Order: sequence, then C-alpha cells, then structure tokens
Amino acid sequence: MKGPGGKASGSSTAGKPGSAATVTAPNTSQLRKNVTTAQRKYVARNAPAGVDAEAILQSGEDACRRMRIAQASAGQVSVSVAVITGQIANGREAINYLCPVLKPALAAADNGFLDGTYVVAGQAKKGRQVKAGRYTAPQASDGCTWSVTAADGNVAADGHGRQGATVRLKRSQQITSSGCIAWLPSS
Repeated sequence: MKGPGGKASGSSTAGKPGSAATVTAPNTSQLRKNVTTAQRKYVARNAPAGVDAEAILQSGEDACRRMRIAQASAGQVSVSVAVITGQIANGREAINYLCPVLKPALAAADNGFLDGTYVVAGQAKKGRQVKAGRYTAPQASDGCTWSVTAADGNVAADGHGRQGATVRLKRSQQITSSGCIAWLPSS
C-alpha cells in the first residue's frame, strides 16, 4: 500500500530501483482506528522497525491486564516485584503509557533492588548503589539470605528466612542478598 509521495505506508522507504527497501518505522498499517496519544507513544517506543504495531500494542495491553490481575489478587507489591524482576515484559513501559493507574507500583519498583551486592548511599544510582532506608523482601524464597556490612567490613546485621525479611540500611554500609528476589522500600 502506498502513502503520500508514493512511499510504502509506515514500514519502509523506497530505495533506488532494484535495491532493497530500508525499514525505518513500525508497520502501523494494521493499527486499529482511534488509538490514543498514549497508545501511539507506547508503540513508537516499543515497536521495532518493520514490526506490526498492533501486535506490540496488544502485548502492552496484555501486560496491563496481567498486572491488574496480580494487583487484585496479591496487592501492589506483586506488581512491583514483577516489574523489578522483569517477569512481565515491557511492564514498566506499559504502566507509563497504557495503565498509569499502576504507577504507585512502578515507583516502589524504581526505588527497590534485586538480589546482589550493593553499596548504600544517600541516593540510589543505576547499577550497584541503593538509597539508605528500610527495605522488605516481600516474596523471598525459603533460601533467602542477606548480610549488611559496615564500612569497616564488620557484619552489622544478617539473616535468612521467608517472605517479609526486613533490613534498615545506612549510608556507607553494603548489603548482599541471595534468594530474596527483590527488596522494596517499606515504612
């Protein structure tokens, strides 16, 4: 299907005769009518060049549906853990553009961290630095173990256990955890 100027609609630009077309944008020709601005932004951010935009939009809407079901059955924490662990593909993007009612869960995920080793600082930085504060591992496994060490290397606290493990982290400490899955800010 040709659009204005004789170029293929939305999915490629025509090259010289005999050359292959260069894919430059998602294929929006099958996108449903009356999509919202937020839906278009979601598609623009998540649909690779040449991919059917409607399929990407439906995938995002499915992510929202799954997160709403999780929130209804197990609470906001389940959505936060799903987002921080990546259990729901494009969950973060879907919340931002398609289901903004779930933004509180996204905020908790953004301020939490996964198992691993982290330095505690005044502010979180991407990578291996978390903000000082109190954290809970709401969906920890039976094998959850954690250790908090002071700047001098001495163990300040450690523990193991199931769901609900809680730590209070202070600046210059370090936390290492395994099997706790994700830590979310708690009051």
